[in-house]
Amino acid sequence: MTNKNFSFENIEKEINLIFKDIPSVIKKSIYDVRNTVVKNSKIKFDDVLFYKFLYSVPENTKLSIVSSFNFNNNSSITRSAYAYRDDQIPLEFYNDLYRKVSGCYKKLMNIDATKPFTFAVDGTFNNTNSKNKKDVLETSLNMGYYDITNDLPIELNLEGSKNKNNELHILKKYITKSNIPKNSIIVLDRAYCSYDFINFLIKKKLKFIIRFRNNCKNFDKITKINDIRILKYFDEFTNKVPFDKYIKYIERNNKKIEGKHKLINTQNNKIVNINDIPKFKNAVLKMKYEYTLITNLPIDSYNDEKIKELYRQRWDVEVFFKLLKYNFKFELLKEHNKEESTDQYKKLYMVNLIVIYLGKIIEKAYYYNNVMKKDYVKEEKKKLVKYVYKPNKSNIIKGVYKIIESIIKGSLKKEELKKTCDCYVDYSYVKLGQHKERKAKTPFLKWYVKGHSNRSLLCKFIEAHFNKDLSKLNKNHKVLYNQCTITFVK
Repeated sequence: MTNKNFSFENIEKEINLIFKDIPSVIKKSIYDVRNTVVKNSKIKFDDVLFYKFLYSVPENTKLSIVSSFNFNNNSSITRSAYAYRDDQIPLEFYNDLYRKVSGCYKKLMNIDATKPFTFAVDGTFNNTNSKNKKDVLETSLNMGYYDITNDLPIELNLEGSKNKNNELHILKKYITKSNIPKNSIIVLDRAYCSYDFINFLIKKKLKFIIRFRNNCKNFDKITKINDIRILKYFDEFTNKVPFDKYIKYIERNNKKIEGKHKLINTQNNKIVNINDIPKFKNAVLKMKYEYTLITNLPIDSYNDEKIKELYRQRWDVEVFFKLLKYNFKFELLKEHNKEESTDQYKKLYMVNLIVIYLGKIIEKAYYYNNVMKKDYVKEEKKKLVKYVYKPNKSNIIKGVYKIIESIIKGSLKKEELKKTCDCYVDYSYVKLGQHKERKAKTPFLKWYVKGHSNRSLLCKFIEAHFNKDLSKLNKNHKVLYNQCTITFVK
């Protein structure tokens, strides 16, 4: 597959055009936003922007970055001087830079922004310090908007600590102010289960797939109910717990007494003798899940299986959050400012998104300039399993940082770009449907909420089965336990 837009020569030209004479662009932005003419300084604005991008890397501190600059340039500029210059750059500059970089990628990929698309929305939390309250943990809500159709982030908005339970209202405001093409499909999890919200989406002429609570019955509150489909799905997953892992769980959750084999249960003070626990090779737990999806997509174009598959793709927004948390300063942000402003956080968010889009450009440059292996399907244990050839996005982001100085200074060379592609773009086959520890086995379940792939909960189920005692299980876990069947392989 070829795409002339992604020739190394063309990418070099397009990226350098965006970052051409960036100090002048920043000065103009400062004047336009603050009506201020900045004075010349030893610190150039392209170096300040480079400093900001480096600071978005989790292990980098402001001091370490400035120290490195001074070492490389034989200078003695202070950290506070860089911080002052950084504060001069308005948030609007970063927003505009993000629009240019994301627009460049969409232009290269020939993405038509006026066409309907499928997108997922969800909230995620991080720790911030915008209120400057000492020794107070401030948890803020962030709303992520992700284009599933084109595999792209749309927006990442900091909503603050006051809006933690206000996701639905925030999403309504976003839809109202955004130019989302009509008939686009929005995919949401159970946090957005609301009859009024569905009526709002219908009024806005948006298509939707939303997971509803299984016990919801008042669907007559929805306008145009005849155009709505309420779909019930039932999934079953099998988990195995080896005997040695179960014994470790028992030892970890009880106190040792009177020698090696006796423990005491800290909840009910009962004595547990490890030698009395029935032996098994593996405990096999079959977990059954029921879930309800509601949609206004027509059945002639979207059958029940297609709706289920589209809903599974909602997980892309969770993968986006994971990419942010693993590769950037995001989970723990402690920017200090006297004005209690959130601009420093929002600037970092824009930097994160810009780097992700630059990574997408590098990924596609590799893809269109190399012979790529194809996805394939093979039979395993009497089931057809699909293997997809996918890139390591985190490694590509590391590659972006290797050439970020050349990018910012508008001096990127095609040789650098090609070298980055060769060294940092790594494709490998990923087995679809392969589930690992502490990951959801269905895209709408989080391990720490339902815990069905959290081995600790599985061990609790086995313990409850042996003891015929459900006291260690909470309300939700009891529901899962009653739907679970446990068999033992000797």
